[in-house]
Amino acid sequence: MWLLPAYPLLVFLAGALLAWRFRRWRMLVATLSLAAAERALAVTLASSTPAAHVMAATAAAALPLNLTALTWLPERGRPVVGWSVGLVAAEALAAGLLAQPEAAPIAGLLAHPFAGGRLPAIGLLAFSAALALAERRVTRRAPATPRVRVGVHRRRRGGTPQRARARGAGRRGRRALPRQAHRPQPRV
Repeated sequence: MWLLPAYPLLVFLAGALLAWRFRRWRMLVATLSLAAAERALAVTLASSTPAAHVMAATAAAALPLNLTALTWLPERGRPVVGWSVGLVAAEALAAGLLAQPEAAPIAGLLAHPFAGGRLPAIGLLAFSAALALAERRVTRRAPATPRVRVGVHRRRRGGTPQRARARGAGRRGRRALPRQAHRPQPRV
């Protein structure tokens, strides 16, 4: 029972360590995004100030959009971390600006629950947009793969056989390859 408050932290640390170990940067960013949203909701749901409602609405809107944006990024490389940091920074800036007293009417409209429920209207809109983007990602058609015949070395426009270009052989490799006809010559 005494470990109950530590369970979310332990789960997020285990997920982050596994993602780091297997070099799955999208999973690492998703785990950190979930941890940040959980901590933001844990802090803001304890108080009933208008700024807390704005932060809860921002977390409800940011989490589905962050996770959907991660599906559009490549699995490995620097773009995952760069785009994720940029997205989180933009969301933090938006949350900070909405918490200002000058933006109270807009923040109240965004933090207002939809149809008497508990989910803010902006969170419901973000979840719907994230669901539509994820559906678009899943149903996107993959480009058709070209059919390649085995054993045939076509020449490209530049005159380099595809086999030599695939090897990365360069100029020396082009000379080393024997010229082959498209069809075998009949024996006489």
